[in-house]
Amino acid sequence: MNVTSATQLRRKLAPLALGIVLFGAGCEERKTVDGQLGELGLVEFTYARSCFFGCLLNQPLLVGTRETIRLEGEAGNKPKVDVRSTDESVAEIALERQCYCEREDTTGRIDVALDGACEEPWQMICENKIQIGARAVGDAKVEVLREDGSVLDRVTVHVKEAARARFFGTLPDALGEEAGDSFSLAAQSRLELRLELYDEDGIELLAPEGVTWRVTDPEVARINAFLVGAGEEVIAGRDVVVETLIAGETAVEIDVPGLTAAIDLDVTD
Repeated sequence: MNVTSATQLRRKLAPLALGIVLFGAGCEERKTVDGQLGELGLVEFTYARSCFFGCLLNQPLLVGTRETIRLEGEAGNKPKVDVRSTDESVAEIALERQCYCEREDTTGRIDVALDGACEEPWQMICENKIQIGARAVGDAKVEVLREDGSVLDRVTVHVKEAARARFFGTLPDALGEEAGDSFSLAAQSRLELRLELYDEDGIELLAPEGVTWRVTDPEVARINAFLVGAGEEVIAGRDVVVETLIAGETAVEIDVPGLTAAIDLDVTD
């Protein structure tokens, strides 16, 4: 099934379900959202780590972060493809392939080997993904290669430094977040912080990791990041939790390639 027909089918069935299993030769391919079509029109590319529903590759990556590219279309489930970066000094990449068994009446799945099999009513789903590391400012093409080494499709990735930042905080018992450069809250409470980073053109950068967070006074507060841990300084993505300890004043700083920024924190009894 080519990219055009798969996209048309997904749009027809989108009101009924977000995920659609498309049947083809060999493994089945799970479609989620419309990706960015490659230069040759055979593969859809989507950033899958930073965005729940996927981001187009026109969105630039922050220097130092890593992302996952989902492949759909001609390369989504092919067992013998390879990938190549045209400039590894800007972006280094590696192919990752995963297969699992799935059935319609459950949300669970069973992971299997690449040469494994699924018994009825389970169906085998295989996915090809690209792991990409943004190493330096610049553009690089990600190429998907056929078994004979010819280019199946390619797409450009953009890597940039940050030029400005915005902070958003969610206070305890608040209904939603608010933008600001200073926040006040009580000791022994939590402030959820979200960061937005932009390049010099005002385009938001993807940064699921590679952001250094720190507090200037670790006796007043500490930083806690999911799957990373807590402390005076952590390296995480754009979302962290500030845990206040005692009354006092401190600042929460972020350090990323191209930019250092901070917010003030007033902790009361």
